[in-house]
Amino acid sequence: MAEVADSRRFVRFGSYEVDLPAGELKKCGVRLKLSGQPFQVLAILLEQPGTIVTREELQKRLWLDTFVDVDHNLNTAINKIREAFGDSSDNPRFVETLPRRGYRFIAPMDRDGNGAKPATITTTDTAGPRRWRILGAPLLLGALTLLVSAGFFIYKGRNAPAAPLQRTLTRITFDDGLQIGATWSPDGRFLAYSSERGGKFDIWVQQVSGGDPIQITKGPGQNWQPDWSPGGKYIAYRCEEDAGGIYITPALGGEGQQRKVASFGYHPRWSPDNTRILFQSSVLPYYNRIYVVTLDGGAPREVLAGTEARRILFAVWHPDGKRIAAWTLDPRDEVIPLNFLTESVEGGALIQSRLPPELYKQIEAVALGAEWRMHRREGRSILRAPFAAHETSGV
Repeated sequence: MAEVADSRRFVRFGSYEVDLPAGELKKCGVRLKLSGQPFQVLAILLEQPGTIVTREELQKRLWLDTFVDVDHNLNTAINKIREAFGDSSDNPRFVETLPRRGYRFIAPMDRDGNGAKPATITTTDTAGPRRWRILGAPLLLGALTLLVSAGFFIYKGRNAPAAPLQRTLTRITFDDGLQIGATWSPDGRFLAYSSERGGKFDIWVQQVSGGDPIQITKGPGQNWQPDWSPGGKYIAYRCEEDAGGIYITPALGGEGQQRKVASFGYHPRWSPDNTRILFQSSVLPYYNRIYVVTLDGGAPREVLAGTEARRILFAVWHPDGKRIAAWTLDPRDEVIPLNFLTESVEGGALIQSRLPPELYKQIEAVALGAEWRMHRREGRSILRAPFAAHETSGV
């Protein structure tokens, strides 16, 4: 079984070794720089060494139903594979290009292509029965000792405190400058975000599995705060051009296809049914008014209007798409100033959800204690958020 596991895990040729599950290429035991889509392309070629793999097959395996530049990404992946091997397209030793057809891995493989098999050790010792009689008692004692030790460690392991969960962070964007405001596509395969890689902020879309990002917005204005529609067809965002406002654009991009739906507002949020957009009047929390706009060209309509004495920190859609909930700060409340308000999107009575005192203490100790500070001066509450500068940022 160990031999079978090894053959499925490793592919060896010459001084190179490919660890498929780990996604690693090594030369003489030293790991080479090859990951992401270039490694995936190499793995597909190694499935059928000596056989042509067409560009169409690679596209179906890696970029099915996506809107990336397949030719550019595939050429980039092949070039990175050749760079890792020190290979040449004119005189290839590993990856051969067949014009208008595809690619083929041509390096000779070790034995059956999966690396040398481990040697099988056999013995013809005729003194086996006698040796067992001599060594039987010590071996039996040793086995019993191992069983007792194993039981002790299992008992200790069950009663030991659980180790903290280790999570792995995967960097997705590699743009120059700052990237902010990431939003997932509904199928989880793409991210839309705002990047200043072109000298100003624009909306870009990046495939999570790799490849080059695609610029969605252009023009002289800054474009940021994207939100992907639940239906997956559009992205709403804040644009600073022409005094600013809320815009929508096809998620596939397209020059001149963006459309302005509100002449003011920040932080757009799609309704669950894709028909309306919720946004706030201020870029920062605290002094906010909340509006809803439809996509048919109508004027924005204010919601949660009966909150003049409160401060709306932010608002979101209820999952049913019929209500809006807001996290508010009430300076008049000396006990629990932070609470939630809910209102039907069509208007009506405001419903307050008051936090239990125990839960509020936890929020104040954790969230407020780490990022916000509540100051009471002259009977008023002031919510203040510190800002920090970062040398590098990414998604």
